[in-house]
Amino acid sequence: MQSVDVIPTMANVKNIRWAFNVSKWSPSAEDWGRAMALIQAEERERIAKFRYRVDMMSSLVGRLLLRGFAASVLGLRNTETQFSRTDRGRPVLVQSSQGWDYNVSHAGDWVVLAAAQGFRVGVDVMRTVDTRVDRLDKFFGLMRKQFTEQEWLSINGGSEDNSEQKLERFFRHWTLKESYVKTVGTGLNLDLRTLNFSVEEPLTCDRIITSTKLEVEKVKTSWIFEESYLDEEHVVSVAKDGLSENIEEDDETKFEVLTIQQIFGLMSVNQAEGELRIVDPSDFSTFCSKDHPKPF
Repeated sequence: MQSVDVIPTMANVKNIRWAFNVSKWSPSAEDWGRAMALIQAEERERIAKFRYRVDMMSSLVGRLLLRGFAASVLGLRNTETQFSRTDRGRPVLVQSSQGWDYNVSHAGDWVVLAAAQGFRVGVDVMRTVDTRVDRLDKFFGLMRKQFTEQEWLSINGGSEDNSEQKLERFFRHWTLKESYVKTVGTGLNLDLRTLNFSVEEPLTCDRIITSTKLEVEKVKTSWIFEESYLDEEHVVSVAKDGLSENIEEDDETKFEVLTIQQIFGLMSVNQAEGELRIVDPSDFSTFCSKDHPKPF
């Protein structure tokens, strides 16, 4: 993971990893109004229905990252950019994606976008700590059926491991499964027990791990998973299509941490930015009326 002070250069880029920390953003009325004016009407309506401010921010930033990608990479003007959703809820650009695949995820403090040209990509981020850790046995009892025996042994670890360590391993495995599912687009129709991840080494800060292997229905695959920490409490996994001939195993891309102004800047590349409606002060009033902070 790396921070940037300028808008990322898009020339000859074939892999993109962007991240935004919502816990470090306290939206001003000006920035919130501007951001809401840059997205589609149906997305504004979805965002306004959230109960908590952080969920509104995460959803809004996810939409802005997608539109920033369309502007800075694909060269589309914001006023002509249109996203729809698949029946699984995945955002899909109506215009040509020019051979790019892209995916967003948000959880905890982070919103992330991964994109690649020439192969499918999926991303999932999770917070690895939970204040409800005292209910771990009940939680694991509910989730046990989503994992293979091998995975569950890896999650549980040794008898000396505490609940926090087990929960961290659980969420690492969960991001692996979710990043794959989001790439292939099968959603809830896929039996997650047909996926078996062999985690071969622990995650460490400031390093991308690609050694984890995937078996699907007990058959080894060539899928590649980029695993890393965004911070001490958030893990992210990027799945790269194992059927593609365009993937290079050592082609790893660190996440770039952007600010809201840099995201606005992405949408201004080649004068691509354009508000989809006039800024409405009621957007910020709605935001301020929501519950904060989120209690879990």
